[in-house]
Amino acid sequence: MSQPVLYPYHPVSGKRLSATLDFIEGSVACDIFKEDGKLVIEQGSETQMLWDTAEEQNSCAVRFLLDDDNTECLEQEALWREVDADRIEIDVPGSATTALTANTLRARLAELGSAAREVVLNAEAGQKNGDALAQLKYLLESLGLMEPVDEE
Repeated sequence: MSQPVLYPYHPVSGKRLSATLDFIEGSVACDIFKEDGKLVIEQGSETQMLWDTAEEQNSCAVRFLLDDDNTECLEQEALWREVDADRIEIDVPGSATTALTANTLRARLAELGSAAREVVLNAEAGQKNGDALAQLKYLLESLGLMEPVDEE
């Protein structure tokens, strides 16, 4: 016996999920110069999309899905129903993970790199790594890169 066809819905809004979230780079031609030693970037008029750089966004290998309002959630958070509709009623809203922007990811990577650098420098100098190691561990856990470990 075959399984029924299931359709995904956003766990908070109940709206039908109909797209994947992709990151696509773009460039904007604009005038860039320095005036009185200050950088000036005059707004350009059109974004040139770099389609060959498109990447499907995910979190720990789980895809982000979007509704028509571009509200995202992870594939595993979606509500799957046999109903094929624009929206379903939600009695108790679930949770929905949002995607991070490229700049947020860069900032987190820089913070993580800085914490790791402190651990390495302390180790090379023969110093104890208590505070630096605790900070690195905290960052790894908060970014979901390490499971929290209870210390006894």
